[in-house]
Amino acid sequence: MGAGRRVDLLAPFVPEDGRPQGTRGAVSRRICMDTYRIIRPLIVWIFGVAITLTPQPLLAQDHQAAPAEAERDTLVAAWSLPGLIMESSTTALDWCVRAGFAVSEWSQELTGTLTYADDGSVSYQPAPHDRLRVIFADERTFDFDIQDAAGYTEAGPDGFLNNDFRLRCRATAADQADLLLVAERAGSDGTLITTGSITFANDVYQIDTEATSDIYFESSFGGSEYRSQTALQGEVSGPGFALTLDETFFFNLVALGDESASTNQRRTNSQWTVAGQRYAFEGGGLNRSFRDGQPSRKDSEWQAFGAIRRGNQRVGTVSGRLDDDHFEVWATLPEGELRLEAIALTGAGATTPPAEAAGRGGSTDPTFDPGAPLLPAGEDERVRLAHALYRQMGLDEDTAQFMVQTLGVGDDAMATLVIVAARSFVVQHRYEDARALLEQTLADLPRFAGLADYEASLLSEIGKVDYYLGDLRQALAHLEAALAQFRAMENDEQQAVVLANLALIHESQAEYEAALAAYLEALDHQRSFEEQVKKAESGSLAQELATARLPLNLGTIYNNIGSLYQTLGEHEQAVSAYTEALAIQQAADDLSGEAVTLHNLGRLYTALDRRQEAVETLQAALAIARELGNRLAEGHIFGRLGDLYAANEEYDMALERYETALERFQEVGNTTGVAFTQNDMAVLFLEQEVYDQAEPLLLQAQTQFDALGYRADQAAVLSNLGYLYERQGDTAAALEHYRTAIDLVESIQGQLRVEEVKSAFLADQSNLYAYLVDFLWREGEAAEALDYTERARARAFLDLIANPRVDLYRAGDDPLVAQAEELRQRMVGLQNVIANERAKALEQQDQMQIDTLSGELEKTRGAYEQLLTRLKLTNPDYAEFVTAETVSLGAVQTEILAADITFISYFVLDERTLAWVIDQEGYQVVELAVSREELVDQVHYLRNLIAERDFDADSAADLYDTLFAPLTPHIRHSNLVVVPHDVLHYLPFGALWNAEQERFLIDDYVLTMAPSASTLPLIDTPTSSLRRLAAFGNPDGTLPHAEAEVKAVAQLFATQPVTGTRASEGRFYTQAGRADILHLAAHGRYDPFHPLHSYLALAADSRQDGRLEVQEILGLDLSGVNLVVLSACETALGTQTAGDELVGLTRAFLYAGAPAVVTTLWPVEDEATRALMVTFYRHLHSGMTPAQALQRAQSAVAAQPQWHSPYFWAAFTLTGGQR
Repeated sequence: MGAGRRVDLLAPFVPEDGRPQGTRGAVSRRICMDTYRIIRPLIVWIFGVAITLTPQPLLAQDHQAAPAEAERDTLVAAWSLPGLIMESSTTALDWCVRAGFAVSEWSQELTGTLTYADDGSVSYQPAPHDRLRVIFADERTFDFDIQDAAGYTEAGPDGFLNNDFRLRCRATAADQADLLLVAERAGSDGTLITTGSITFANDVYQIDTEATSDIYFESSFGGSEYRSQTALQGEVSGPGFALTLDETFFFNLVALGDESASTNQRRTNSQWTVAGQRYAFEGGGLNRSFRDGQPSRKDSEWQAFGAIRRGNQRVGTVSGRLDDDHFEVWATLPEGELRLEAIALTGAGATTPPAEAAGRGGSTDPTFDPGAPLLPAGEDERVRLAHALYRQMGLDEDTAQFMVQTLGVGDDAMATLVIVAARSFVVQHRYEDARALLEQTLADLPRFAGLADYEASLLSEIGKVDYYLGDLRQALAHLEAALAQFRAMENDEQQAVVLANLALIHESQAEYEAALAAYLEALDHQRSFEEQVKKAESGSLAQELATARLPLNLGTIYNNIGSLYQTLGEHEQAVSAYTEALAIQQAADDLSGEAVTLHNLGRLYTALDRRQEAVETLQAALAIARELGNRLAEGHIFGRLGDLYAANEEYDMALERYETALERFQEVGNTTGVAFTQNDMAVLFLEQEVYDQAEPLLLQAQTQFDALGYRADQAAVLSNLGYLYERQGDTAAALEHYRTAIDLVESIQGQLRVEEVKSAFLADQSNLYAYLVDFLWREGEAAEALDYTERARARAFLDLIANPRVDLYRAGDDPLVAQAEELRQRMVGLQNVIANERAKALEQQDQMQIDTLSGELEKTRGAYEQLLTRLKLTNPDYAEFVTAETVSLGAVQTEILAADITFISYFVLDERTLAWVIDQEGYQVVELAVSREELVDQVHYLRNLIAERDFDADSAADLYDTLFAPLTPHIRHSNLVVVPHDVLHYLPFGALWNAEQERFLIDDYVLTMAPSASTLPLIDTPTSSLRRLAAFGNPDGTLPHAEAEVKAVAQLFATQPVTGTRASEGRFYTQAGRADILHLAAHGRYDPFHPLHSYLALAADSRQDGRLEVQEILGLDLSGVNLVVLSACETALGTQTAGDELVGLTRAFLYAGAPAVVTTLWPVEDEATRALMVTFYRHLHSGMTPAQALQRAQSAVAAQPQWHSPYFWAAFTLTGGQR
């Protein structure tokens, strides 16, 4: 059981300023000086760039490498200078503000020298007295002469766009630049005039430019958004060169927690003149994209384009090329190609703002001590600590300093920083550091009354880290404590997040019902949060950040629900959930979530043997994981690729992928992934019979799963060990491990109360039971083998009928009940509209409307079934359910079977089929030489022939000889109770042909079916009375023989039948509980995709739609009814699971309380059915048991020449009713 699990927990985004309830209030710091106020982050994002003032060496190198011709030289300058001017002037302005902020801590004058050390500390000297000098650790030196600063400036979302100021500053940097900057801001409008000189490629250029911007910026501790549009106009002149600027720069940045995404676009139509010749860029542009401060490296997101004109003639084009290390901009000219620019892709580079600099790598800053108090009292200590944390998150020196100065070190800021830093550590797989950081902060929290609301967020974060470290007990404790607090706050978003994470842990511990309940409740809270977001102030930062978070959380929840359904073997529901998740993630550009969902889909496709789809999906997931640098995700994906190669018997390739997966998991310290991969590798060795290498891997995985509490995975490993020891000939060890594995499985199923979950789980474990049954039979332990067949089949149904019936709708005021009724009414409405449209003449039908409504009906049915499951999960009556004990061989003989009954129990294995023949006098197990594959082909062939009114006696004889003839020496009675298994549920046993005697099986034996021996005491109770009949027939007027049938049957019981439109669903509910016998002669419809919506077609009335569905029958109380006869089409069919559960009308009526049910395996012929039913009731009325009466009736119909074919009579089967 080596399937990789999703290990990415939902990140509870700390909304707004970090307060769990999402209150606004980002900290603004105001520094007051004589006639003006200035704060550091004022202008740094006005134009969306922030780089060093010195021109980039790469540009200079490119220029020097260009040909000497003036045209080509100036083409490089014309492309490069606008960006360099923007970067240099805005950076110079930024440092004017930074320096002004910093020096204000020492002096009221904006003069002196600030010196930055390697550790981020700053020292101040009062000289010089005529300017402000900044010296960096790398010895770069800037001089600023701030000549005028007036007005009001403030950072933070509440004040940034209200700024109103002017600033005049001269900035110089050695011989690289000498710039005079004049900046003005009025709200969201900004202007920056730059004059002076700048050096590019050893040439000095005079500049006179004006940049005007429209700015939007909001920030909070939960995230921020910045966008700007800047038009750059002006003149630039140099040696033999004059450039007229016509440039527009667009920048957009969104940051959430420790994640960010940004785009930087330039559009140019600038013109230049060289030696009297005029040139221009036409429609030129450069697009760049970054995620978490790193280049996205996607061709679609890094582009260069445009045309080059000489005079009025187009002479060239601009294009871009992306490789692993650089993005290069090239000009294609008649003379050849010229590289205009090369941008290194080794990091965020010089083109990204400080907010993007938070990389994913760790830092070795020695000043950070995870065990030290995280909320120290002194401001200096807080500054030092905050700086260290930012550096540990991967920010560079300047950006760390920037963040400290911008956000400050107040209580809120520090608490939020801890959460963001801890998440960053988790991304870096530094789990112990993350936990130490969070736990220390939690311990410090009581000293700060204003931070009480942070406790829930800290507990939630600690719970996530506990999970990554494999401490599931602590993870549950912390997450449950967080959930209690978020419930008290009525915070829907955070409740959804924590519930989803709790569900993931419950699933890991095989607590599947708890997991499903948590996921469904999480979806409810997520939908409530979505409604809150829609009602929030339109365009506000709170709404935009919440809108951005919604798809991230919702996509993850759907992915994890898909994973749970896949674990339970509900593959269709898993695909549906994954598809929903993928659509959400791709629309939101959530690459991390998309990679996980693609991995899970690939895992599912592998399990379904859809190998090509699996390959394509997993390769797509791997590409994303590599782009993100997610080694943990890579480990899981390589594991699934190993599964694919193993399935294709390419063992060397599989082992190579598993070893790579193991390396990835060991690298990031993920012990769970290591255990999964060890099991996968062991299975690979088992398949190659390399047992000495398989055993140590299995033992290590077993130890790890035991420590983690992963019971289902532990059972899988124990089963694999059982197989290993079996192959090695150690029978005792093999049996011990097989039995222990099943004991673990049954400890899990014993905690499951809802039949849908129990059935799905046991279906996924069916192979384990089959291995042990086969092994025990081969070892001569036939009695114990029978015990395990009973434990393997219909357990969910057994538990269901062994416990008191539950009325899901009893609590009428429950909101879930109201939702269920609303969905039911919607289904009724959709069904009616579809039916009305289909009732029209074919040429008048609107097929598009039918298809649209059918799709909506399918979706509504899925939601309804999900809601029914949730009703059960939340119903306290289900919590009281007990697990029913299965019966032993001895109990079958002495307590269940009557003296005149022989019991036959089939069990289909891959290579053989076993049959136990049991009566009170003894038992015998018989091996039937037919594999499952052969049996499936033969049963389906015969059944389909008969259903199509064709009968192949040879095929029926072959099945008789295979399945029944070998048993006859051990059969001492004509009354048989048959327990079918697997495909045998669909076999008309009565139609098996004894070629030697030329007789059908029904001619010699009285047959009744049972789900298992253990269910017999609960369903096959003696029929105490068969006197009162309620007969419903021909509700829609299309079955005239059915109407005649119910009239004739009713006459035998001296009662009146209910026919035509009177045979309504409402009248059925009124009369059903008053009768001994319920007889329904109507159309039946089997829905293989939604078996709970299979139905009998009665007449509609004012309150009911006429569809008597399985899910409605399950809610009835028919405990007073002794026999149900469904004289309709395909009423015996149901969806069969690997756990041998059959969901359909038969099971529904048995659960409702009827001890005997007659149903059909295929659509039956109207007239023959009328004759059979009249004969059946005549014998029943004479005192026969239902089984005897049905046998006589079928034999009588078969004796009629026109109805001799089994098509006319063999469809009818009886479950129960032998006594």
